[in-house]
Amino acid sequence: MEPDVFVEYAPLLLRAALVTIELAIASSIVGTLIGMICALLQVGGARAIVVVVRIYIWIMRGLPPLVVLIFTYYALPAFSIELEPFPAAVIAIGMGAGAFWAEVFRAGIVAIPAGQWDAARALGLRAYLVLWRVVLPQAFRIILPPYVNGLISLVKETSLASAVTLGELTLASQRAYSASFRPVEILTMTAILYLGMTSVLMVIQSWLERSK
Repeated sequence: MEPDVFVEYAPLLLRAALVTIELAIASSIVGTLIGMICALLQVGGARAIVVVVRIYIWIMRGLPPLVVLIFTYYALPAFSIELEPFPAAVIAIGMGAGAFWAEVFRAGIVAIPAGQWDAARALGLRAYLVLWRVVLPQAFRIILPPYVNGLISLVKETSLASAVTLGELTLASQRAYSASFRPVEILTMTAILYLGMTSVLMVIQSWLERSK
């Protein structure tokens, strides 16, 4: 290995890692909102709405994330919807994460005994207050560990954004080793950065599981 390669390309890869973090944060926000909305609609929505939500979850969980991303970026312009690489990646990755988290959130909500719903209603609480004050605080402890597991997967899925020319860590590393002809050093730095990002989430997940 050539130490000079690390010194030369570390700033480039660190900047690309920041793009990866930004993409992961934005996608997780989109995915969390979609997941929570879909979970609540499955629990308390009309039958027709439940069917639509379940079809969405089936499609998004059944398709490879790369196919969804490529469709979002390259196929939507045929419907007069043109997106830049970053928002296209956020939408595609967020929609996939949302389908996964919808099942996580739904499982956490329905795990709360029905008696607690009934007791809260008997006290005169409206449905949204029952959900917000009674159900969700208890479901939160059930949901958190698998939710963080989904975050770890989401961080790794951001590498797919290189397929739509977004300058995140994977694409930056590809360009770096193509220019330097030093794939070992470049990919080693790339692996270390990804491991650093996912390890932080793994530590959080372990702490959450121990504190349950």
